Amino acid sequence: MKTTILALLLAISWQAVAQNDYLIKPAHVFDGFEMHKDWVVAVKDNQITYAGPEAKLNANETIELKGMTLMPGIIEGHSHILLHPYNETS
Repeated sequence: MKTTILALLLAISWQAVAQNDYLIKPAHVFDGFEMHKDWVVAVKDNQITYAGPEAKLNANETIELKGMTLMPGIIEGHSHILLHPYNETS
């Protein structure tokens, strides 16, 4: 399974300048619990407004992400507060 969050970020950054709403159509959408096929993600003014089965949605542009998996709203924000330096000796 190829999960490509970077593709979403690139697609949004390229389109956000010219468009204010668009529909993203990946091969799969992972919602944090299960993988969904034939789902879409709608974005308006850089906010996700819908993620679910393809429905009749109006958008200025559709972005196809063929063969890619999209994880909408997932933010990588972990930290290592208690991580010790690698050169530490006992």
